[in-house]
Amino acid sequence: MTKVGDLMESRLIAVSRVSSLSTAIRLMRGARVTAIPVLDGRTLYGVLTLDEAERQLERWGDERNVGSMHLRKIFVEERDRPEKAAKIMVENKLNRLPVVDSIIEMRCVGVVSSTEIAQRHKKKLF
Repeated sequence: MTKVGDLMESRLIAVSRVSSLSTAIRLMRGARVTAIPVLDGRTLYGVLTLDEAERQLERWGDERNVGSMHLRKIFVEERDRPEKAAKIMVENKLNRLPVVDSIIEMRCVGVVSSTEIAQRHKKKLF
């Protein structure tokens, strides 16, 4: 049985909760992603979308750091099935989802993308 951990990208593109909004936006644009994990050390603090970061930057300027925002803590565990990740992505309108080692530790170990999940299911179908 395939698990999210089998499909995830372990090279993590993330920001610290003390990062500025402009730093987060620059990182997302440079990596061509629309959402990134926000970390406190290696622990998942939340998920920041490019749209939300741009709205907050327009409203507050660069006075606020990422950790001062109300962030959603959306994730899957390594051991979860890809179908669970896909459901969470659809419900939250995300293309990428942080992967944690366990719900207890919450250590961010990677990111799974909708593309990886779709490619895996395509291989099963054909």
